[in-house]
Amino acid sequence: MQPGTPMRVQRAMAAALAILIAAATISTAVIAQDAPAKPAKDEPAAKDNAATAEVIPFLRVAEKPGKSITLEIASRDYLPRGGEGPTVTLVGVAHIGERAFYRGIQKELAEYDIVLYESVLPAGAKGAAGGTDDERIAGTEAAMGFVGGLVETFHDARETYPDDLAHVREFATRLDARLGHWLDNASRDGWGRKLTYERREEGAAYGLISLGRDGKPGGEGPDADIDLADLPPPVSMAGEDEDDNIQAQLADALRLEFQLFALDYGLDNWRCSDMAMDQVDRALAERGVEFELVSGALAGTSIFAQVAKVFLGVMRLADAMLDGAIADMMKVVMIEMLGDESMVELSMGQFGEGFGEVIVDMRNQVVIDDLKQVVEKEPQVKSIAILYGAAHMGDMAERLGEQLDYVAGDARWHPAIVVDFEQSAVPERELRQMRLMMRQALRMQMQGAKGREKP
Repeated sequence: MQPGTPMRVQRAMAAALAILIAAATISTAVIAQDAPAKPAKDEPAAKDNAATAEVIPFLRVAEKPGKSITLEIASRDYLPRGGEGPTVTLVGVAHIGERAFYRGIQKELAEYDIVLYESVLPAGAKGAAGGTDDERIAGTEAAMGFVGGLVETFHDARETYPDDLAHVREFATRLDARLGHWLDNASRDGWGRKLTYERREEGAAYGLISLGRDGKPGGEGPDADIDLADLPPPVSMAGEDEDDNIQAQLADALRLEFQLFALDYGLDNWRCSDMAMDQVDRALAERGVEFELVSGALAGTSIFAQVAKVFLGVMRLADAMLDGAIADMMKVVMIEMLGDESMVELSMGQFGEGFGEVIVDMRNQVVIDDLKQVVEKEPQVKSIAILYGAAHMGDMAERLGEQLDYVAGDARWHPAIVVDFEQSAVPERELRQMRLMMRQALRMQMQGAKGREKP
């Protein structure tokens, strides 16, 4: 074994465990009507803005001795101090959880005029906005690349090119309910005009063009046409394997649901409020974070994610042999760790300094900026839900107070992950012992990995 290998292995294992924790609370990815989960007793409304300055929890562990342990996540209302403006509810989620949890969340969200949801978009999917002509050109090129990628995906599936973008939208929405909305964003250039799509019989199979700043054929500089044929070839989105997604694999291994598959993102009042992946990558690179590792981690393509996948594969095999005992053990450990904010912070720290600033702080500000736009331009909107991972919510609440003068109101707690000791194949006493032992071991391992210098 080469010198240094043990440290690299330890670091890989620590990062794999960090990925599993991050997968449950932070989404970087790139679908019933039952009664909602019964909430705990509502908490009293805050009397002043001091509530937003306090650390208000959105995650907690509820235990019934000898019976069950549950990770609970809050939906918390926020009210404008002056009384004018929509009610805003921060709806915290774990990205893996019980089926009943997501059904309850879906039903709760049906009561809101607008839902702003978390989902890092593919490059170009936010549209071609920009303050200068150079920014509008760059945004248009990125948007055209996204549209072209969907066209190529259509071709891979149907072995023909679409007659128009309406056919692409119908096809894309069937693949993923979010894609139709993103295609709408990307179908206009940086000057607000629709991209021109045409099916061609000779030469290129299709054309996608922006007429530039002046909206007329030809021209020079910012007025020049932007033709997809002159840009790097778009990449089909076909062939992406859901089995590579660490979050989906973790949910499956724990006999839980994956948020993206459990909620309906295709509703007209649901709006994606997040950064695009190219923006995330640039921001992480500026802070010296290994952004290739981060962007591939939850998608399952990094070396650390591969370690996590091997771990999950072994866990599935052992769990099948032990009647679900391993899954129950892992759920107890995850409940304990996710209920401890310091453990979540440690897990994010595995990816390097600056990771939390980008993945939490910068993305949260995107939501607050979108919320400001709704308040300013859509006065008819009376209620807004913000659907984000629970790890985002403490900072989100602070921004609501500081930038929009909102104060905390009532909270409802929903059971996200539950282990019923009476139904478990593992005796409650053993689960308790294992929980304490693993908690101490993982904390020491991640603290040690965080403190070590990179090789």
